[in-house]
This record gives sequence, structure tokens and C-alpha cells, in this order.
Amino acid sequence: MAAALVDFARAHTVEPKPEKVEKFQIFPGEGNSRIASRVGCNAVPRSEGYDVQGRSIGYIFLGSSPAGIFCLSDIYRTRAKEAMKELKSMGIKTVMPTGDSHAAAEHAQAQLVGVLGVVHAELLPEDKERIIKELQKEKLTTMIGDGVNDAPALATADLGISMGVSASALAMETADFVLMSNDIQRIPKALRIAKKVRRKIIENVMSGRAC
Repeated sequence: MAAALVDFARAHTVEPKPEKVEKFQIFPGEGNSRIASRVGCNAVPRSEGYDVQGRSIGYIFLGSSPAGIFCLSDIYRTRAKEAMKELKSMGIKTVMPTGDSHAAAEHAQAQLVGVLGVVHAELLPEDKERIIKELQKEKLTTMIGDGVNDAPALATADLGISMGVSASALAMETADFVLMSNDIQRIPKALRIAKKVRRKIIENVMSGRAC
């Protein structure tokens, strides 16, 4: 997100000055309404006049006064749809827990129509963890994530998978399995390999007992 904003600023002859930033604080997973409340703004500014369909909206405040607005649009990872089709063919249910807005989540769901299951939006890290626990009541659950906000859910899942190239250090430390690629199609491939390994182990054990 930061890289996109910096590139946009430079394209409009605004040169960022990071050395001027002396103090900052991060509030993991908090959306616009919560952040606005923290700075003393009673309501999130309206976004009329902006093309915000399927996009996440962000605001800039000077004190408690709104000073700017920006929109960000996500695209799904390369070959994500193909990967999810494979998972679906293997009988694996997919769920998307995200901290993004409902509009952004619905936009992603529309891009992955037919292969993506339930979507949960505007989640805090603890909300993602709670959803994983609920899914575990039904069957074994894998969590795939790369952000700091995904760490609690990665730790809670029966198997946590982190996308190694773009993942935060915390996500990689928390995950059980790190993909050294952003190609999400490696996930069904890894699952097929794991099944073959398991089958081979069972065959070896049974063969040893037969002897």
C-alpha cells in the first residue's frame, strides 16, 4: 500500500520526505471508523464523487480534521483462480477472512466467482483467529496468509502457510510452512505431494510389518 501511494505521489510531482516522520503508531486491522474515532473525528468523511466500487478507502487526518482521501484496489494473485479450482476439485472448502472493507471483499469474490466460498470482511486479527477456531469444529483447517494481522490465525490453524516472498517476518515465523514463491498454485501442488508422501510412509510401514 505504501509503495502504491509513494509512486502515485511522485507521478504528481510530490516527493515524499520519510526523514520527516519522527513518530508513528500502527493499529493492526483497524478500519476507517475506528481510526477516525482515535483522532477525535466523530464520523468517517463521505466518499461521494469518487469511483470507490470494489476498492478500499483510506483517509488522511491533520489532528481531528480530514485532509485527504485515497482509494486502493486489490487484484487476486496470479493463477489464484486456477489454484482454487484445483482445491475445489479435491473437495477442499475455501473461506476468505480479510480486514478489507465489505466492498473490497465482494469485489474479490466477484473476480473469483464459482471457486471462492464464504467471505468475512472488516476483521481484526482476533476475528480471523475466531473464524479459524469455528472452522476447526467442522474439520482440519489450513490458514494461508502473509501479513502481520494474519499471524494469530496462522498460529491457531492446524496448518499455517505463509507466502514467503511478500510475507511479513511475523507471518513467516508463525507459519508451519513457508512457500518461497507468490504463486498460490503451489498450494494444491504441495497438498498432492504431501498425500503421496503419506501414502508412501503407510506402504513402507505395512511392508515392514509384513516381513
